[in-house]
Amino acid sequence: MTSVKRTIVGTRSAGSPLSPAVRYGDLLFVSGQTAADAVGLEAQAHAVLKKIRGLVQAAGGDLGDVLRCGVYLSDIRLRDRMNAVYAEYFKDEPPARTTIECKMADVAILVEIDCVAAIPS
Repeated sequence: MTSVKRTIVGTRSAGSPLSPAVRYGDLLFVSGQTAADAVGLEAQAHAVLKKIRGLVQAAGGDLGDVLRCGVYLSDIRLRDRMNAVYAEYFKDEPPARTTIECKMADVAILVEIDCVAAIPS
């Protein structure tokens, strides 16, 4: 019987109860990433997508391995601006995606993105 290994990817923040990403077999589950320290929607979107790219790369993949993203916006009217940034990272075959408006835990956060990737071993 083969057991599937569960591996934490990325470094947990001190006192944080969550992992940045978890690899389980060929699947990588990336927790919601934010960038409250970046000013403006575009700056936050770039910072978040760079964090996601870094986590996917740390697991041995690239953004082409991302299957699905969840995008959470503080204001749905930011969608077109966020889409312009998102398109820079997912050009040819973008992953499936859900985009919703929601109240953020911190008023400085304009966008949060999570994802699932398939990265062959």
